[in-house]
Amino acid sequence: MTNLKLISSFYSIMLFLFVHGCSPCSYNEVVRIKSPDGKVEAVHIRGNCGATTSYTENIFIVPAGEKTPKPKDDYQRFLADHVDGLELEWREPKVLEIKYNEARIFKFTNFWQSQKVDHFSYVVEIRLVPSKKDFSLSERDR
Repeated sequence: MTNLKLISSFYSIMLFLFVHGCSPCSYNEVVRIKSPDGKVEAVHIRGNCGATTSYTENIFIVPAGEKTPKPKDDYQRFLADHVDGLELEWREPKVLEIKYNEARIFKFTNFWQSQKVDHFSYVVEIRLVPSKKDFSLSERDR
C-alpha cells in the first residue's frame, strides 16, 4: 500500500470513529461554578485523546445540578486546544467570562438558553476575554 493510500485509510477510520461516537478519548470535569443566582452552572471539562494530540478544553452551561455533559452535548459553548491560563468567572448572574492567555478556539457561542431554565427566557451571555491585546493565538499556531 502506498503512503498516500495508508494515510487516506487512517483518516477514513478516524472519521468513522468520530462520526459513530467511538472515541479513545477520556474526559474529566475540571471545575463547576454555579452562577450567582444559582440557576445554572459553568462546567469546564478537559479531554485527553492520547499522546499525539493536545488536551481539549470544553466549556458548557448546564441547569444547576445537572450531570456532567458529554463533549458533543448541545450545551457546549467553547471548544479549544493549545490553551494557556483558562479561567471562568461569573461577572453577574447571566454573564460568564471565559478568560485565557492563549487558545486555538474551534467552537464558541456567545449565549446559552434552555427550555429547562425559565422556558428559554433565561439567557446567559458568554464573553471571551483574552489577557493579551496583541495576540491570543500561541506563537506555534500563528
